[in-house]
Amino acid sequence: MTSIASKNFTKLVFAIIVHVLFLLSIFHIYFQSPVLQNLPEPGLDAEDEVAVADRVVVFVADGLRAESFLKHGANRSLFLQDIILSKGIFGISHTRVPTESRPGHVALFAGIYEDPSAVFKGWKKNPVNFDTVFNRSYMSFAWGSPDILSIFSNEEKEHNIHAHHYTDDIVSFSGNSNTSALDTWVFDRVKEYYLLPENQITLINKNKIIVFLHLLGLDTAGHVHKPYSSLFSENLVIVDKGIQQTVNLIEKITKNDQKTAYIFTSDHGMTDKGSHGSGHPSETETPFVAWGAGIKYWKNIGKKQHHNKTVMISQTSVPRFDMNQADVTPLISALLSLAVPKNNCGILPRQYLNASMNYITRQAWKNAEQLYQQYYFWKQKFSKKQFQWSFTNTEKKFESIIENLRQETLAAADFHSNEMETKLDSYIQTTLEAIEYYQTYFKYELFTAFSLSMLGWILIVIGHVMDIQSMYKEITRAFKFKTLLILCAIYGYNFLQNNPLHVTVFFMLPVLLWTPVFANFKKYSIVINRKTVVQTVLFVGCIELCVISFFERKVLSVLLIIVIIFYSNQLIRCPVKGGRSIALATFCSNSVLAIFPLFHVVEKDSNNPILLMLGVLCWAYINFKISRKFIVNNLVCHLHILICIFHLINMLYSIYQVEKGGNVHIFNKVLSWIFLGTSSCLPLITETLITNRLASIVINFSGIYVMLSLSYEPLFLMFFCMSLVTWIHAEQHIYNDQKEVSKLSFINNICSNKAVDFEDFRRSLIFVIYMLMAFFGTGNMATVSSFDPNWVRFFISTFSPFTMMILVVLKMLIPIFILVCTLKSLQIITQVRSQTLFLIILVICDIMSLNFFYLVKNKGSWLDIGTSISHFVIMQCTTIFLTFLYGCVKFVTEVSLVSNNGFLLPFSNKMNKEK
Repeated sequence: MTSIASKNFTKLVFAIIVHVLFLLSIFHIYFQSPVLQNLPEPGLDAEDEVAVADRVVVFVADGLRAESFLKHGANRSLFLQDIILSKGIFGISHTRVPTESRPGHVALFAGIYEDPSAVFKGWKKNPVNFDTVFNRSYMSFAWGSPDILSIFSNEEKEHNIHAHHYTDDIVSFSGNSNTSALDTWVFDRVKEYYLLPENQITLINKNKIIVFLHLLGLDTAGHVHKPYSSLFSENLVIVDKGIQQTVNLIEKITKNDQKTAYIFTSDHGMTDKGSHGSGHPSETETPFVAWGAGIKYWKNIGKKQHHNKTVMISQTSVPRFDMNQADVTPLISALLSLAVPKNNCGILPRQYLNASMNYITRQAWKNAEQLYQQYYFWKQKFSKKQFQWSFTNTEKKFESIIENLRQETLAAADFHSNEMETKLDSYIQTTLEAIEYYQTYFKYELFTAFSLSMLGWILIVIGHVMDIQSMYKEITRAFKFKTLLILCAIYGYNFLQNNPLHVTVFFMLPVLLWTPVFANFKKYSIVINRKTVVQTVLFVGCIELCVISFFERKVLSVLLIIVIIFYSNQLIRCPVKGGRSIALATFCSNSVLAIFPLFHVVEKDSNNPILLMLGVLCWAYINFKISRKFIVNNLVCHLHILICIFHLINMLYSIYQVEKGGNVHIFNKVLSWIFLGTSSCLPLITETLITNRLASIVINFSGIYVMLSLSYEPLFLMFFCMSLVTWIHAEQHIYNDQKEVSKLSFINNICSNKAVDFEDFRRSLIFVIYMLMAFFGTGNMATVSSFDPNWVRFFISTFSPFTMMILVVLKMLIPIFILVCTLKSLQIITQVRSQTLFLIILVICDIMSLNFFYLVKNKGSWLDIGTSISHFVIMQCTTIFLTFLYGCVKFVTEVSLVSNNGFLLPFSNKMNKEK
């Protein structure tokens, strides 16, 4: 027994290590940081020539989309409208997703798009230090939100950035909040600061100054009042007037020295619903207005440089000069003649600059050299190879083109020729392509290695399911020696190629996992025939439908229809009496259950008191009938009925209180908590017979579920439980078990060592289908994040995140807990070992994980990125979670204070022993 336990423990540890490596793989393949440390100073010396501007003032209207700014000819921004028509230039700044404040501002001032690895290290602050125009400047001054200013201002390291922010308590998202107060605070503080003579000296006498005003009011107004509201328009008018006052103040202080450049833009847009984060044009298109020193007036730009698109501003057709959001960084650098931030990936928009051709071209060359330093870093990292033949044609091509273009630009005598511009454009574009290539250098190789590793692992698990006891004994010494040689060769090659250690490990993993498979190839090949191939195709096809159900809940209805067709066919042909009646019950219960994925998910503002009251009444009737039929002990039966009556009255009265506009009375909340506590213990005082104990679990847990519901959830749970009951009876008939389910007990049932067949795979697959139905039947992955406090209104009314989270998780677990109880019942009926069922479920989860691995996103909204990661992680951890839940189920189903003849017993804990 000790050796068997030791072997099982070793297998468990090996399984955990393999899955940890699988989880880590997505970090190394998808989430590599674009921020490079220790890069050399790029381009020419920042002090090599006189800049076209001494200072740049940047206004960022948080959450302002281009459509809102341009609406009605931009007549809500009369000052900016006049600026565009009289001396400025207008364009659309195209952002990338996620369209959120932090990545938007990082793109504006650092020239880099969102660091995808930050999703694992915290979104609020960048996980690494990165270069910005602020720390490149002589002095920078910033006013605005603490969340944004803290990204760029680190008092311990940055001494040239002076940030002034308000406190969080003045940011309000209530419906009656004055959102413009946030912007008024910024404008007033800027005015107060520059009215002091000592602060004016820096602005007048120094160059390379940046003034940054972060205006959060419009974003808050959009969330609270929506972008099309009159209050949003009022806020936009206030922003326009505040910009005018600030510009007039700075021009007065500097005595109109024509050395100040002004930029007005936004970090992201917003939908009509007041949301942002995704990639809709209303979220990715933001206005960009520039004027002042070094900025070209749009009328002075030749028609050849005009973009085809125009906008109507005060009945004037104005050409659009579009740009990418990251291009703002090299533009600010060029205006002040700063060295471009090291990790910038933006391209200088030369059409915006009003300067000599020589100046513009030299600034573009600095931009190109800064990008070259990134390329050179990656090139050096991957060029330390011992085998020159391993260089790909792509690497050689990039090296040849980039080095030639660089030498030609370095040797150019005429810096302002058209030929030089063309070469610089090619230089920059090719360098950006090379950087992107090196950032995903091992992507496809690691994809292949992961896929082979996962397939090898799945075959190993299937080998254990097939009960291949001598799987590892079949690995002969010669086979081990060959495997060791291959591993040494892989390690040696990667060591000589100077490849990272994690890459080497992932390349070696497939060899380790395929070794026992190849050693037992004959045993695998025995079961391969036409029938098993067809069954495997059908099995994998249904698993693929399960994968699709994560993105489209309606697919669950299709899967349930397949279940209905299968059981109807099997039960009608079943020789055991009663098959047709069970087939009819299976058809009815699953047909109704298949309707629920077609409904809208239950999330915020999904309150439907009529459906909720209908569910409460239905459950009250069902619980009364179940108590009378299945609970043998009269005392326990009457106790169940009494609790059900009190629960019904409490629920109906509480719903009445809420719908009347009030809060749930404290007395009703106390009753809810009492019912929650008693319901958790009542199953232990019923018999351990399968039907009796399941009935008690359903009665008590359904009451808790109902109290945490808003709409049709109780009706869903009712038909879900009905489907599980019919599933138990259907499997008993198909298994041709002559014993009645009502006579089987959760304890003292010894499982046989029967051979595993396709029926066990089918049962496990149906379990996974019901598990997905339990999880997605009323909601989706976003349900928890779109939490509605009304879910816990019968328990608490004050904001208590920890208690709320526990109650919401409890609600989500109840259907899955009942499902695992059903799985344990089926394991007893079919006399299959629980270990076998869990291994098959592990195979299903790993096949789904392989799908989700290819669907992981590192671009898009934070919700898209997080959801894609969650899918992969959830399927990797499902088996461990179910194993833990199965342990809880064993306790709840096997521990009893009542004997099977209805008499109360002392506390007992008889556990089922499996061979």
